[in-house]
Formats: sequence, C-alpha cells, structure tokens
Amino acid sequence: MEDLALRKAVRQGTTELPAILADLWHLTGTRLAGMSEAERNTPTQHGRVTWTARRGLRRMLEHGWEHFKGLSQRLELPTA
Repeated sequence: MEDLALRKAVRQGTTELPAILADLWHLTGTRLAGMSEAERNTPTQHGRVTWTARRGLRRMLEHGWEHFKGLSQRLELPTA
C-alpha cells in the first residue's frame, strides 16, 4: 500500500489493523534502507524539537521496546 493510501486507511479504519501494520513496517523499512548517510543526519525542526531520521529510528525502536516491556509485565514474563 502506498504512503497516502496507508494513511487514509488508518484514519478511516477501512483495513484491518494487522494488515496496515505489516504495510507500515514494509514502507518504513524500504524508506530507511534507501536513506543516504546525509539524509539520516539532516536535522529537521518539529515544533521546539530538532529531529534526525537517526533519532526517529531510535525512538521507533524504543517505542517498540516500551510496549514489549509493558506486555511482558502484564503477562509476568521476564524482559531481560
């Protein structure tokens, strides 16, 4: 699914969430793999915060890890 179609599907709820998530991971992975070193390090202003693609990727990984830890705690599984 293309970027705009993916965003529209998420907003409208017209596609099952697992399918959207798989498409989003594919789109994100493709975009990140195609980035140059300069693109990964170019700062972009978002409000009062300056971001780089590298910082965004690190935040994506942290976000997934936070969810993993939360689910593991609820299920009483080790998170090490």
